[in-house]
Amino acid sequence: MLNEVQDKKWLTLEQGADIINLKGKVDELDARVNQMSVFEDVLGMNGEGDFETMFTLKTEYQTRYSLWNSIDQFEALSKEWELLQFKTIDAKPMIQKTEQFIRVVNQAERNLSENPVVPKLKNMVWQYKDALPAVLALRSPFLEPEHWESIRALMNVDIDPEDSRLKLRDLFAFNINNFAPELIEISTQALQ
Repeated sequence: MLNEVQDKKWLTLEQGADIINLKGKVDELDARVNQMSVFEDVLGMNGEGDFETMFTLKTEYQTRYSLWNSIDQFEALSKEWELLQFKTIDAKPMIQKTEQFIRVVNQAERNLSENPVVPKLKNMVWQYKDALPAVLALRSPFLEPEHWESIRALMNVDIDPEDSRLKLRDLFAFNINNFAPELIEISTQALQ
């Protein structure tokens, strides 16, 4: 089973969904190992069983499962977020959720460095990681019309924060990431 989890086929984008199907097998083996450990305790054979392979299997599987599951979850979440009306966006929970995915990316980079799927998740997550501070700045309730004029001039777009048609995906289309430091500065000035 360890060889199956370590198989190079899990390194391709096409095979990722299949690793999720292995979860039942891994959980079943883990339950058996736990049961055997209990038997060892009852029989007074503590420490005689070698469960290192199961520990390795579980750790390697969990890392791969987390990677693939995170790709599925983040794709769904980002599609949902992109459709949010700008004036209803609450960026703080989005930042917190993105930070959870950043931890998954960091773990995958450490443990699966040769896996070509890791950069896919990283690119998806980093797009939001870089943009959300700017979104948070744009959602500041302290921005006045003169601040919005500065924002429009900076981004070279006619952005109306009250327009119900304005969505998060539009901010990405406006390349909000490129203006993050300046937008944060304008928002900070609005606080003062």
